[in-house]
Amino acid sequence: MDKSTFFELATKILAGEASAAEQEKFNSYLRNEEYLKLYNWLREEWQKELKYKPGEFDLERGLRKLRSKITDATEADTRQQSSILSLKRVLQVAASLLVLVSISILVYRLNAPHHVTQQTDRVTVSAQRGERKTFELPDGSAVSLNSGATIQYPAAFSGDLREIHLTGEAFFDVTTDKKRPFVVTAGGFETTVLGTSFDINHTGGMISVTVETGRVRVAKSGRHEEVILEKGEQATFDRSADRFRKTAVIAAKYTEWKDHTLRFDEITVREAFEKMEAWYDVTIQCDSAALLNRTIKGTYHNESLQNVLDDLAFMIDMTYTYQSADTLIIH
Repeated sequence: MDKSTFFELATKILAGEASAAEQEKFNSYLRNEEYLKLYNWLREEWQKELKYKPGEFDLERGLRKLRSKITDATEADTRQQSSILSLKRVLQVAASLLVLVSISILVYRLNAPHHVTQQTDRVTVSAQRGERKTFELPDGSAVSLNSGATIQYPAAFSGDLREIHLTGEAFFDVTTDKKRPFVVTAGGFETTVLGTSFDINHTGGMISVTVETGRVRVAKSGRHEEVILEKGEQATFDRSADRFRKTAVIAAKYTEWKDHTLRFDEITVREAFEKMEAWYDVTIQCDSAALLNRTIKGTYHNESLQNVLDDLAFMIDMTYTYQSADTLIIH
């Protein structure tokens, strides 16, 4: 196996540019424990740099931090009389990775938001799996999309309404306009506001609306039934009872994902793994029903996948291995 080819493939994998054939070739490298350890380290450093928002990323700082880590790792390997590869080669790879990040950020700034298509004056914006993004609508309202979410809206708001269509989860900080209500349609439900901040979660066949500030009205399309929500209130639609349920909540627990906080709030390990799969764009396999049904609690802000896994390993006495670059087996 050739290390230069490995680094080239690793760079493409981390940048999301690898083809299916390249992914398959890269997986063959990961069957070697040495390459698997090296990739895990590169991926963790990559994820740490990507925590910064585009406007906050600093290539020079990132390279300096990575060089320091590489130097420490190399010195440790030298003391053990074994090294994975020369410091010079690692620095070349690290520089390549960070240049890729900076190029991606430049593309973001020139074309933000990512994954945008525009057809007949309608704009579609999507957040890919493992991604969260924030941008502005034509009226100045701010939108944060959670992993896998998609919204559609007109290129320019006109008429009496500001209409948005949502699939997935999004947080809205709406610019006040008393003459033009802001209406979000998701899963057959309409949420109407004048100016406020709130979260809509339309995933897995469920719908919930959580208000952080202001006041909103939620209604099922085609029906007169509606519910009014104020700050710190949440409405979920109970499909079995065919009606809304309104509860008082700590809104931050349902909106903090936009600030890169992953929370497990007294949920099962199965539910935690499902969140992690979407959050980090990985597949987690576990056959232990006893483990999956355990309840856990934890909060992680800007943490790498590795750190969360290590914490869970300690918390619930589990172990894990990588079957491939993005597939984990839990034992």
